[in-house]
Amino acid sequence: MRRTAARGLRGLPGGPEGAQHHWHAVHVLVQELCSVTFLFNPWELLHNLPIVQLNRSARHLTKHILSAAKWTLAINWLSSEIPWQQTLHKINAICTMEELTARIQDNMDNFTEIWTPWKMYIITKQLAFQ
Repeated sequence: MRRTAARGLRGLPGGPEGAQHHWHAVHVLVQELCSVTFLFNPWELLHNLPIVQLNRSARHLTKHILSAAKWTLAINWLSSEIPWQQTLHKINAICTMEELTARIQDNMDNFTEIWTPWKMYIITKQLAFQ
């Protein structure tokens, strides 16, 4: 019975292979944004386990990236693929909401410290969000 269930999971569109690819892309993104290298472990990313190499602001940014990644994974689990662009759009939407909150709370310094790597990534990769 278990073998059949496991085999069935492999056949799901997006299934384990799609999730593995998705978490690898998240891993690469976090490493690029935070200028740090760490071992790839999708389980740690999924469960928001702390990445000890990161400072406070990088951990905060990573928390938002992981939230967006989990959201995209959940929304597209049964799709034929997990669209990376959707994850990037979700991160950008979170960034926008965080900026609005920072403006209301007069805390733009903290926002800038946390989100500058993301803003620079958008410029460097020439990403356009609509």
